[in-house]
Amino acid sequence: MKVNEAAFFLKEALENNLTFIMPIKGTSMNPLLIDGDKVELTHPLNLKKGDIIFYRRENGEYILHRIFKVKKDSYYLLGDHQIKIEKNIKKEQIEAKVRKIIKIRNKQEKIIELTSFKYRFYKFLFSFMIVHYIYLFLQG
Repeated sequence: MKVNEAAFFLKEALENNLTFIMPIKGTSMNPLLIDGDKVELTHPLNLKKGDIIFYRRENGEYILHRIFKVKKDSYYLLGDHQIKIEKNIKKEQIEAKVRKIIKIRNKQEKIIELTSFKYRFYKFLFSFMIVHYIYLFLQG
């Protein structure tokens, strides 16, 4: 399923107060999320720094990134595998928020609860820009 098709079904699910599970494609959220992992998406309510959101860029492209900074009327977003902050993302561009992460390894699913200590520690680390630089430096 293409991302635009998934976005259509996501909107329909959220209108019916359901969650939506979507596979991940791309590298911008490595090392947390890799191709084939899945995320459970829900309404984008009570957004805060560190939340992972699914949003639509002005050019129509759909992206999954983390909120790096909350401003009065916008958000700054950053993929865990990136160092370029995307600024001035408006609330209207945000389609959903990640509720749960489903890691797929060796055809086995492992659910990552966003309330777990391990995940919260990871999120804390990646709230610092220096961690992004160190991670990318270590990647070569």
